Order: sequence, then C-alpha cells, then structure tokens
Amino acid sequence: MRSSLRSLTALVLFVAVHSFSIGQPYRSATRSATDLSLSSSNDQSSTTTSGSSAVRSFRPSTPIDSELQLQLLSFYRFVPISNPAAIRDALFDQLLLIPGVRGTVYVASEGINAQFSVPVGDQLRSLLQTFGKEGCLPFDAFEQNPPNMGDVVDSNVSTFDRLIVRTRDYILRDGIPLEDGDAPLDWSDSGTELDAEDWHEQLQQNNIQLFDCRNDYESDQGTFQSAQPLNTKTFSET
Repeated sequence: MRSSLRSLTALVLFVAVHSFSIGQPYRSATRSATDLSLSSSNDQSSTTTSGSSAVRSFRPSTPIDSELQLQLLSFYRFVPISNPAAIRDALFDQLLLIPGVRGTVYVASEGINAQFSVPVGDQLRSLLQTFGKEGCLPFDAFEQNPPNMGDVVDSNVSTFDRLIVRTRDYILRDGIPLEDGDAPLDWSDSGTELDAEDWHEQLQQNNIQLFDCRNDYESDQGTFQSAQPLNTKTFSET
C-alpha cells in the first residue's frame, strides 16, 4: 500500500513540476537596476565547499551593455548525478567564460535545476551549448524537455545580480516525510508523459479521475472540466 501511495504521489508531483515548467522563469523582485549594473567596485568571487549547500558564486562589477537585451530562461532535469560537487565546479568554471550570464543553478544527486538571464546572441548560444549534448555535463540537460524560454528584457530590467552554482540535497523539496528504510521519490518513475492528442483521448474515458496539482491561486484562474483541484497553498503540500 505504501509503495502504491508513493507512486501516486510521485505522479502528482511530477505533473505539478511540469505545470511550473511552462510558466515564466524566476525573476528576483529584490534587486534594483542599479544593483544589476553597478554591483560593486570590484568583481567578487566566493566559494563555500563544505556542507549540503556548498556554493560557488561570482558577482561581476562590469555593467551590462545598455544596448543588449537579456533572455530569461529556466530548465530542470531529474537525472542521477554521482558527484554533484564535481558537476558544480565544472559548470561554474564554464559559465564564467560566458560574458554577462547571471543566475542560479542547483545541483543534487537527483538532477539539476537552473534559472538564468543571459545576453541574446552568442552568449545565449554558448549557454545552451554548455548544458546541451556537446556541453560540459555527462548528460544533455535538454534531452527530455527543452528550456523554458521566458521574456526578452532590456538590460536595465531587474533580474539576477550574480552567478551562483550551488549543491543541494534536492533540486526540489517534495515535503514528504520518510520513515526508516524509505527511499526518496524516484522522479523518473512518474508515469507516461502525454502529447496533446493522447491527453485529449485519455480525457474522453469514463474512468479517469483528473487532479489539478497546481496551487489554489492558480487553479482559481481556471482548470480543465471535471478536474479536481487539490487546493494547496504551497507545492510541498501536494
């Protein structure tokens, strides 16, 4: 029974994650345009290499060219990573070579989760290549899902003020308490992803119970006919 419950929970959470992935990438509301362009008089790089949340960060002092536009994007992939610290360091070193890239990357044994602002043009192409099939990772971050391309904004719009690559225990905290001997959720064991035609066909069946896994402020804006909203306030409640 517990195994079945955890499999159902994995499916519900997987749907919720995909619901997030089609939204806009994360954008900081606490940084001003001045912070973005004139973050300090000198470039600042810091490293904390111990603990479950070890981090490499770089805050550039060089202003972003006011004529440039920035592409906002985000992506994730659940994939086993045997050495998250090594991936963190390799990514950080590679991303430093891309002028103007700012954002946050989380690396854990269960996968990778990233949000960026990057100048449109060669810098954007370099970023996508870094995480793609020919990049520095032992896997293609876009193999299962393409990156979520958000807004293109002027360089004076508040986004990120630094580059951060951080290791964590999880890239997504599911909030499910584990008993002794329980294994964390296997995010790859979450059912079959349906295209639009198959999705429509499934909805025509009489024995289908459809759950809307978004938070209540999202499902309140509209949902599929006959769907049952979970009415959660936060993702971890799912």
